Amino acid sequence: ELIEKYIFKDKVSGLKKESDREDLPKLLKLTKDQIDIVYIWEISRLSRDPIYFEELILHFKQRGINLCFLRPTPLYLFDVETGSEDLITGLALSIFSKFALFEIQQKNQRQKRGKIYSVLEKENTYTYKPPYGYKKVNKKLTVNNDPISDITGFRSEKEVVTSIFEMYASGKTLRQLMNVLNENKIKTRSASFLKKDQLQVNEHTSIDKDKIKWSRRSINAILTNTVYCGYKEINFNERDKNRVITDTNKHTIETQSIISKDLFLKVQDQLKLNISVANKAYKNEFLIRGLLYCGFCGDPYVGSGSKGRNYYVCADRTKRRSNTFKNCRNSSINNEIIDNLIWNSIKGYYKVKISKETKDIDITNIERKIYDLKVSIENKKQYSEDYKKQQLRISKQIANVPDDIGYNLTKEINSIEIERKRLQTEINALHKQISIYNDQLEAIKDEEAVSFNSKGNLIVKDLNIDEDFILKQEAVKSIIQRIDFYKYDTDTRIIHIDLKTGYKLNVLYSLKSSKTALSLIDQYYSFNKETFTFKKSLTKIRGNYETGDYKVNPDSELSYIEETPLQTLQNAGLIKSDKPKSFFLNPENEKITRLPLFFELIQIN
Repeated sequence: ELIEKYIFKDKVSGLKKESDREDLPKLLKLTKDQIDIVYIWEISRLSRDPIYFEELILHFKQRGINLCFLRPTPLYLFDVETGSEDLITGLALSIFSKFALFEIQQKNQRQKRGKIYSVLEKENTYTYKPPYGYKKVNKKLTVNNDPISDITGFRSEKEVVTSIFEMYASGKTLRQLMNVLNENKIKTRSASFLKKDQLQVNEHTSIDKDKIKWSRRSINAILTNTVYCGYKEINFNERDKNRVITDTNKHTIETQSIISKDLFLKVQDQLKLNISVANKAYKNEFLIRGLLYCGFCGDPYVGSGSKGRNYYVCADRTKRRSNTFKNCRNSSINNEIIDNLIWNSIKGYYKVKISKETKDIDITNIERKIYDLKVSIENKKQYSEDYKKQQLRISKQIANVPDDIGYNLTKEINSIEIERKRLQTEINALHKQISIYNDQLEAIKDEEAVSFNSKGNLIVKDLNIDEDFILKQEAVKSIIQRIDFYKYDTDTRIIHIDLKTGYKLNVLYSLKSSKTALSLIDQYYSFNKETFTFKKSLTKIRGNYETGDYKVNPDSELSYIEETPLQTLQNAGLIKSDKPKSFFLNPENEKITRLPLFFELIQIN
């Protein structure tokens, strides 16, 4: 009768070493006093490596333990009747061990040839487990449009992938994407692919598949996978007996695309940038982080804070010990000042954008957006409640654990509280967004009750998001392409703004004027960063300049002059000057002055 503790099973390949096999080390610890003979199903089950096989045979010989290999025909290491070593059997075992290795090598080569033929010739899927957003249909990799939720942007795996790429390209971070997916209860690939109800993490830990959550790593794997833009590089590797790659055959195959190549490349650039410019912190609010760049060296400006004050600083300052250090001398910027300047400069443009969207969007579309926002609010509330329960559970543990563990648990509670505050901030922002959509809905349903400007755009009332950081940041990112900052002299600063509409703005301010700045349309105040001058548009004026009695000639073409930033500030009256406002005489002695309304005064605070 067999004793259970002397039955050994290994589920791994016979090519594996002793350290990689679970039961073989237990067998090798047994002595002659415990066992007389070991029955092995076939030679390859002991080892497929001829050299290691010989080592194992020697091990059992030295201990006087007989071996019996049952297949293909019973072979004994020692003669059963005499107990002496059978030399013919030893030779046969050596030959069979080499055949075992040859057999597995042949099998692997056949499998590899079959896979290459299947993938390259038949165009079947290259992987057993399809990437998120795809499924296998008749062995082909196909975009997965099966419904998974009722939330716009997340109704199918295809939509989820598209939303992940679009949100990241728009400035969302991996953590923010992770929160959005988890809060909306979007299942991960593991949760949707696993057949079992639990995932075994290790021998002590398992997790319900419905509780598997998105991580930054899983999202990054999607963002860097070329399969989503229409192609995939696959490797058919040659390995030696130790599984070390000895040769690689690379092939590029075409796949059904979910996103465009342009969007994929944009995301790859964003991934590199986000090492330094991603809006990773919730503690400090930097409105234009990720958009602001140094006008001199081209590096991004990053957020920095000390002693209760927050600044934007050129990223070059963080590279002092790097060979990429440029020794840039551009100044740091108080984030409150520049954030307010930028917001006050583009707020009007954002209102125009919302007005155009209100005119173009139909009622059903807006109602759908409101519904999605309400669903998102409920999901965030539920997530917040789960956090609260987690805090209570940890709080009960603190009283019964040592101080060092209690300290770590307290830190965990504080971390959870930060997440709860973040959720509440986002919920408040969603409520305000719903309010904006309701205003648009009201305007569309009752056009007689609203007014339109001369261009036919709907005039919306105050958006009322000045105090909401999240909505302001979304607004800024929807309007601005890039911001470049220049330090002109000790007091004068220049900010060049590229809008996504194609317009360009120049914001000019002096530290001597703490309340007001100039917003200059680049079409009329074109900034030249090489000469640090503004090319200012002029028009011909007929009449008496001294008495103010002059007329604009509407048929005249624009003329231009160049002036320094200081002259521009002086002409606008923002810094004091003994010189009068400049005007110029052309060769025909016609008086010229700057056109009105080419700049706008904006508040810094």
